[in-house]
Amino acid sequence: MAMRFAARTEHGFRAGLEAWSVIGHAREAAARGEDVINLSIGDPDFDSPQGVIETAVTALRSGRTHYTPAAGIPELRAAIASYHMKIARQPCGPGNVVVFPGSQSALFHALQVLLDPGTEAILLDPAYSTYEGCVQATGAKAVLVPLDADNGFHLDIEAIRAAVTERTRVILVNTPNNPTGTCFTRGELYKLGEIAMEHNLWIISDEVYGPLTFEGEHVSPAAIRDIGDRVITCSSLSKSHAMTGWRVGWAVAPDEVVRRMIDVAQVSMFGYAPFIQDAAVAALTQPQPELETIRETFRERRDVIVRRLNQIEGITCDSPHGGMFAMADVRGTGIPSFDFAMELFKEQKVAVVAGDAFGPAGSGFLRIAFTTPADRMAEAGDRIAAFVRNR
Repeated sequence: MAMRFAARTEHGFRAGLEAWSVIGHAREAAARGEDVINLSIGDPDFDSPQGVIETAVTALRSGRTHYTPAAGIPELRAAIASYHMKIARQPCGPGNVVVFPGSQSALFHALQVLLDPGTEAILLDPAYSTYEGCVQATGAKAVLVPLDADNGFHLDIEAIRAAVTERTRVILVNTPNNPTGTCFTRGELYKLGEIAMEHNLWIISDEVYGPLTFEGEHVSPAAIRDIGDRVITCSSLSKSHAMTGWRVGWAVAPDEVVRRMIDVAQVSMFGYAPFIQDAAVAALTQPQPELETIRETFRERRDVIVRRLNQIEGITCDSPHGGMFAMADVRGTGIPSFDFAMELFKEQKVAVVAGDAFGPAGSGFLRIAFTTPADRMAEAGDRIAAFVRNR
């Protein structure tokens, strides 16, 4: 007798999986001692701030290993509220915060609260590849609205408006964007808010790259006049503080959303490691001189790789205004982006992710992470140039 499984697990959690396989190949090759330049995964190559590490060690030795409230310890919720007010410029208090193991978990729980089977969530294409699976885990449908590369992957407001149906409940936005590096403007986000108000929709804003804005200002939808009460902001310390493995994230939301998210968290997580929460308080409240170094280093690496890529025949690359990725347009080479990424790794041992991993609108592009020193970024550009010359 055949074993039975949930239908949503057949395809919903495997979006772009083949395109992501280069990450595993890169790790295996590096373990064999091969000279790999891995620009595939967004894991900063910096150590976490030393003060954060010492706080966690002290907390462990002090017995901070027991259960905590499902919403997070009060000190961390208060620290996140203060941080959010500084970054997003939206008034909030500790009661508007729920702590999660990473922004990904915060996003997952927010969607569990807002979506029912048969409803819809609008995603911007290209989008971070796990978004679609998170939507489908609720039984809802993900509706992809393409972003136009010729417009710098900025919001197509009329296309978003046209995608709204009576089943739509959520618009998910990510700024600065992964994979494109685009920072959406205040005007764009205001118009997005008008759509949300007109159709009684929620906006979920993933702002994990907000502190890594290079030019201009980071604008949070929560800061836009009149729409803050329908915005759920998800963020984390993973990228800005080089703390990916710590899994520290959160959601900032209106009271009723927070109440429901805590209910879901109570049955899904039942609390979160207190010694990590203590470290997160230190990360958010103590001086961390490393943070500006991290941001400026990413900016330097961005400039190196973008300049080199634009010297290669058939490749163009706009300079991203934020985040830790660039999207290189390789359509001019005539090589499909998936084939480009796979063959590039085989021949030159440079690992990048084909834009196909992020949705149909990413096809023809490569996502390149700023996760190795500037001299290695330059070498990666040289290897990519050699790969194109040899075709």
